[in-house]
Amino acid sequence: MRDAAGQTSTVRSSPITVYPLPDATLTGMPSANLVCTQANLTLSAPYVYLSTYAFSGPGIVSTNGNKAVVNQPGVYSVNVVSSYGCSATSQITVTNGPGSPVALSINRKTPGAALTGAATVTYEVAFSDVVNGVDATDFSVIKTGTATGTVGAVNGSGGTYTVDVTGITGAGTLRLDLNSTGTGIKDGCNNDIQGGYTGQTYDIETTAPTVTSITRGGPERPKIDILPFLLIM
Repeated sequence: MRDAAGQTSTVRSSPITVYPLPDATLTGMPSANLVCTQANLTLSAPYVYLSTYAFSGPGIVSTNGNKAVVNQPGVYSVNVVSSYGCSATSQITVTNGPGSPVALSINRKTPGAALTGAATVTYEVAFSDVVNGVDATDFSVIKTGTATGTVGAVNGSGGTYTVDVTGITGAGTLRLDLNSTGTGIKDGCNNDIQGGYTGQTYDIETTAPTVTSITRGGPERPKIDILPFLLIM
């Protein structure tokens, strides 16, 4: 091209490099919830080579590269700056679990279906935290009709247990409940469990059908070779 003085000049172009923003997504390990048995947790951002990480928040115990150990609930953030000078920021909210454990569920396990004629059924019980002191006296079997059964073996550890109901007979419904008081269930910090819990229901039918009557379905002296009868069970 020519300039205003009529001189020829050459215009050269060069490529422009656009560098991506670093990934600053924060996650909590093993979770973002502080409970009695997990007083500290680790916040982690994806590792990017030669990047720097600046954490902020109310309860930072220590930092090491892309990780930070925290011990208080609240909002935490990290600013990640890559080796190219690009930066990104993200936040995560750390929550505080209940001060005392609670039951989360009491569900049918074996069999899974509600209708059963089994002499023994098994429930699975889940708690909000690691607990101890769980035994058969902590549960009650709630029955209707002629159905009956008793609490049997209790197995498990941590936050999940199984409870058998044995000696089931009769017909009706049967349910396993966690007692609301006097259980002695505690977490690792000696906090008593809060309240009870109402479990799922089984529909019990263990009574075999029997014949109660057989009556004629036709006249007393029929003029046919086949006599109809009505069977009632």
